[in-house]
Amino acid sequence: MVVGRWPKPFVVPVGVLSHASGVLAEACLTALRSPIVPTINLDCNADSFNLYLNWLSRRVLCIENFGHHDTAELEHYAHWRTLLGLYRIGDYLKDNDFIDAIADAIISHAIRAPIRNEGTY
Repeated sequence: MVVGRWPKPFVVPVGVLSHASGVLAEACLTALRSPIVPTINLDCNADSFNLYLNWLSRRVLCIENFGHHDTAELEHYAHWRTLLGLYRIGDYLKDNDFIDAIADAIISHAIRAPIRNEGTY
């Protein structure tokens, strides 16, 4: 599987992908019917996709140490960007279990995050 704008290859068993998502199952079948080496192109962040694969195998989402930044504020926004990118992957792949896990993480992060906008949305 090739992921990202600057392609990064991932080697993943077809069974893992096809059980996780109908979108990936169809892509795997199409790739396997091709006379060339099976490749699935997915336009998303490779680091986020790596977190998705880890979640598939362990059913645990660990982003606490994802991305190291100079300030707490940059770290805060990096977490939001990561969570929203992961939600986008789950939505694209139609993986409802993953979407639920990300929604839980987003709510947890929102509860722990200080309000920076002072009531303006």
